[in-house]
Amino acid sequence: ASLPSIEEIRDDINESDDYVISYLRNPLSREFYGQVGDLFNIYHTGVGVRRADGTVGQISSNFSLEFDADDFLGATLPDVVVDSSTGEKDLRWNNHASVVIEPFDLEGYWEHSQDVVTVNGTLVLMFLDWLPKYNATHDTYTLFGVVSHWGKKFNKKNIEVRSTDCMDFVWRVFEFFHSVGVEFDLHMKLRHDFVNLYSSPPKLVDYSNKEDREAIINFFEAIPRGLPRSPLELVRDIINVLTARKFVYNRHQYYEIFPLRPFFAVHYDVEPLP
Repeated sequence: ASLPSIEEIRDDINESDDYVISYLRNPLSREFYGQVGDLFNIYHTGVGVRRADGTVGQISSNFSLEFDADDFLGATLPDVVVDSSTGEKDLRWNNHASVVIEPFDLEGYWEHSQDVVTVNGTLVLMFLDWLPKYNATHDTYTLFGVVSHWGKKFNKKNIEVRSTDCMDFVWRVFEFFHSVGVEFDLHMKLRHDFVNLYSSPPKLVDYSNKEDREAIINFFEAIPRGLPRSPLELVRDIINVLTARKFVYNRHQYYEIFPLRPFFAVHYDVEPLP
């Protein structure tokens, strides 16, 4: 069952108590592909908060948080809709996302938990105040990030457009605690999934501009939604995608991207703690 509201959880936090912040992980690809999915190194992650003394409060001050899309697959591709009166096409995204709070349950969904840092109750209360602000500014789920180069290890300078997925939320939580004075063990190695599209610097485009709007719709409409009905249709789909101007949608904005080789890659790499 879901936990009570943030306000009720706040009432159960003791400012003088210590709380352990942990990194939670579960193989996301297993949900789609079973045990074989573990080989893909694609994970769903969250943040755990629990009392350091092992006790449970009157409501529950042991909880986990995760950034979830309402529709994971719908957040990747939009629907192309047609206005019946004008015949004009438009894109409808189903990519809403938000932070979800659940009871801390390592014996259930989460398969891996790594303690990251211990903080006092005052900082937990500040964190709970920060969560609605994050929800307000990160209300969409974006799986793909745009990068210009990767190299042998993670380098933040190479990220052109950052994804907004469950992994990114976890690191934004770490950055919040760092911003209020928490010091992390910089020798701790935590891994982050990066689903990357490679591009030279992308260009922000205006969806209200007629020419750009048509190009954006044409690109997303060209991406196949299912299996092709024939080899000819497969060839047509490939040509349409390859010859179209290419775009990504991130936090209510469209960016035109200019593909590099390789155009797509998944990295499971260490991202340093702040």
